[in-house]
Order: sequence, then structure tokens, then C-alpha cells
Amino acid sequence: MHTPDADVTTTTRTTPFGRTGQTRQPWPPTVTFLALLLVACSPGDDPAADAFTAEPSAPDAEAAAETEPEPEPEPEPEPEPEPEPEPEPEPEPSELVRIGSSAPNSNYFWGLPYFPEVAQSVRIDAPLVLTAIELHPMLVSYRLPGYWDQPEEARRSGSLMQTTPSGELRLDVRVDVRRGDGPLLAPLTPSTLTALTEQTVTGPFTFDRPGDPIRLDLPEPLELEAGHHLFTFGFEPTDPGLFEVRLQGEHYGGESSRLGYSRNEGTIDCTYTPRQDPSPEGMAMRTEVETIDPALLPPPAPTTRDRLLEHRGKVSECTVVGRFSDIFNPGDLLMDLWGFPAG
Repeated sequence: MHTPDADVTTTTRTTPFGRTGQTRQPWPPTVTFLALLLVACSPGDDPAADAFTAEPSAPDAEAAAETEPEPEPEPEPEPEPEPEPEPEPEPEPSELVRIGSSAPNSNYFWGLPYFPEVAQSVRIDAPLVLTAIELHPMLVSYRLPGYWDQPEEARRSGSLMQTTPSGELRLDVRVDVRRGDGPLLAPLTPSTLTALTEQTVTGPFTFDRPGDPIRLDLPEPLELEAGHHLFTFGFEPTDPGLFEVRLQGEHYGGESSRLGYSRNEGTIDCTYTPRQDPSPEGMAMRTEVETIDPALLPPPAPTTRDRLLEHRGKVSECTVVGRFSDIFNPGDLLMDLWGFPAG
């Protein structure tokens, strides 16, 4: 009897014809080796093998890459704004017209009650935009308290006045400008001229030395054509003690024009040097006022007329302190016009 090999397996199978035994032959050695090799190479608990088998195939990787959103590009930095150009400085006004020389030889009264308005006519050679006017005070006088209670002799002596060659002018100045068709000489009726402006320049004004200018800055610039113009300055004190201001100027008189003005007390022995008038088409003037009763003390506010008369400057070479016999001659106020050339 044949003894079966230990590696042979016998099984019993039931069929429609009864139970039949079947014998299962073992795998050939080559098959067995390949099976064992497959088992050895199959994935198990090795992490490296798991990782290897978990890697997606190339098509899967490409699909995953397609589904991932691309990173947004970083925004480009905004360009730095260009620096704004610095504004050009506005041009400064300059002195365009000067009436009188730098060596004045006279002074003109400006004050109440007899000289509430002084004027100067001038010919302008080229159009300009007027922004300011300069006048040149040399003295200012204030009445001391009780001035009007003293007799006339005391008032005339000057002892009741405070007169200084520098200080503060506590007043406002009314500036009136008119244009004429030709030389503007006294006597003159202002209402017959073309009115250009009337502006008030608010004080006070100060000057440190005789002849230092006070600057009247116009609230509104004024364009002037070439030609003849009249400038009138109204004296409007804000201090009731302000009596008068002496404005520097020039006189052009000679020996034949020794004019006693309105307070002549006789002649004085004085020799002075006459000058030629450099601007004969203009002159200093004063507004005519109604006669004031000398018995009224203090005198009332003057009533002015529509008429300009020749103003006369006091001859500096012949000034005598405390006397009213000084010599007065016609001439010009020292005046400067500031602004810009028109156009």
C-alpha cells in the first residue's frame, strides 16, 4: 500500500453521486518560492512601505497641484508722491516814485484846527499798482492838560506843549486820490477831478528819528495810470491832545518869496539857500477852512471848503524858537509811492 507524502492533502467532497475523496497535490517548488516572495514584498506595518504606497501617482499629483490655489502676487509698492514745488515768494513792493530829495530843508504843518488836510500833487511817468505811501514826520506835538485854560501868551510860548522829534502819532489817516488832465497847482477845486479812491489807514504810527517814514499801507491796492494825480491826507486824531505833526519837505523860494504866511510879525534877518523846483508840475497844498473865531476855546472842529490853497513850508535855516515871524515858502512834501509796475 502506498504511503502518501506528508505534503499531500486529502479532502472529501460530497457530490450528487455520494462522497468522493479528492487528493490535492502540493505546489511545485517554483510556485511556492514566488508565493513566499510576494508575501514578503506585500505592504505591512513598515512606515516606509506605507509612505511609499501612499504617494500619489504622477497624474494624481498633477491633479492635486491644479486644485491648490496659486498664491496672490504681492502688491507693488505705491510710488512715492513727487514733492510739491515750493511756491515762489511773492514779490515785495518797491519805491517807485519819490517826491522831494533826501536832504529836506523845510517842514509843513499838519493838524487841527487850521491844517486838517494837506495834499501833494505829482506827475506819474508810468502806470503802477499803488500799495503804500510814506510820509516823513520830523516833530509831533501834544497839548498838556489844562492847555486851553491858560492865556494866549502862555500857549504861544510852547511851554504847554510836549513837542518831540520822535514818538507815536496817535491818529488815523484818510487818504484821498484823484486824477487830473494836466498839472495840478493851487488854487484847485478837488471836486472837478476824477475821484479814484478814499481809504482810511488806521494808526497809531511811530517814528524813531526826525524824517523816519511812517508807512500808510492801503487796505486796497490802487492801479494808477501815467499822468497827474492828487493825494490828500486827512488828519484824524485818536488822542484829543494831539495838536500837530510837522512833515518834512522842500521849499523852493528865493529872496523875493519871503512870505509871512498868516501870522507875520515882521521880518527877520535871515539868509537861506534857495533851490530849484525839480517837479514844477506838482506842489504841496492845504485844504481851505472856514474862519475860526479865536475867542472860542477850545476851537471847534474846522469846516473845510472844496478848495486847495498853496501850502508853505517853514524854512529850516530861518527857524527861531518861540517866534512866529518865521519864513514860509511854497514847495513839496517829502513823499514816497510804493507798489509794483502795472502789467
